[in-house]
Amino acid sequence: MSFYYKVWVNCIVKLRSRPENVGMWKYMSIMFMSIAMAVNFTFIMAILQRNIIKNNFYDIKVNIFQELFWILSLRVLSYIFTLLII
Repeated sequence: MSFYYKVWVNCIVKLRSRPENVGMWKYMSIMFMSIAMAVNFTFIMAILQRNIIKNNFYDIKVNIFQELFWILSLRVLSYIFTLLII
C-alpha cells in the first residue's frame, strides 16, 4: 500500500510543480490516477482469470492491431512498388 501512496503523491507533486497546471492540477491528477488504476485493475483481472481461476469473466475480441498491420503492410508494399517502377 505504501508503494501506491508514493506513486500517487509523486504524481500530484509533479503536476502541482508545473506552472502550466496551476488551475488544472486537481483534474489532471484525478485523470492520470484513474487511468493508472484502470490499467492496473485490468492487468490484475487478466492474471487472475488466465492463471489462477482458469475461467474467462469476459471475452472481448479486438482486431484493431490486425487491421492496422494490414493497412501498414499495404502502404509499405505500395511504396516499394512505386520505388521499383521509378
